[in-house]
Amino acid sequence: MTENQPNYLQIGELSKQTGIAVSALRYYQKVGLLEPCHVSLQTKYRYYQVSDVALAKFIKKSQRLGFSLEEIKQILDERNAGRSPCPKVRVLAKSKIGELDQQIADLQKLEQELNDYILQAGKELESKSDDQRICALIDKADV
Repeated sequence: MTENQPNYLQIGELSKQTGIAVSALRYYQKVGLLEPCHVSLQTKYRYYQVSDVALAKFIKKSQRLGFSLEEIKQILDERNAGRSPCPKVRVLAKSKIGELDQQIADLQKLEQELNDYILQAGKELESKSDDQRICALIDKADV
């Protein structure tokens, strides 16, 4: 491989084209999601194929959708094995929805507790406490 060929990208150029930090691209390599097609023995520069731009963007978009790097690896493994990754994505997405539902329920519970504490705070302020606690409302919290 000639390192100056226009169809190969150095990691900095890949970073510019994708908007992904060089450190993140290196991490993607470390965990096996993105492999350079060549690493110069002299300069240690990593060289990527132009098609890796789309792959890196796919990884970042998948992360924004809530998929972990391990889940993204599973999706890519399906594709690399010649299978459609969409059924795997569907299963993972349904699981994510379940996790989100639980998080929403937890946040709604926390919201109700905070609203209750706010109401209690008004009563506490009216009847000043003489104890040494910093804030009785927080001390009484069930979290």
